Amino acid sequence: DLAAAALRFIEGFNSVTMWVAAEILRPPAPETRALVYRQFILVADECWRLNSFHTAFAIFAAFTMHPIY
Repeated sequence: DLAAAALRFIEGFNSVTMWVAAEILRPPAPETRALVYRQFILVADECWRLNSFHTAFAIFAAFTMHPIY
């Protein structure tokens, strides 16, 4: 079913976005959070280079979440 596939696609995107945000916010020290953020920038860049746009945009979406931004 097309609608079920679309929902799975959206759920996968949201799952990656929430995981990235949680990993960035996990360390208590701002300096450590910045290092994690930087690592995810590198991961998103590599995803983009490999044409994994879905994953790259999911990571970018985490960067725009209110607790991260």
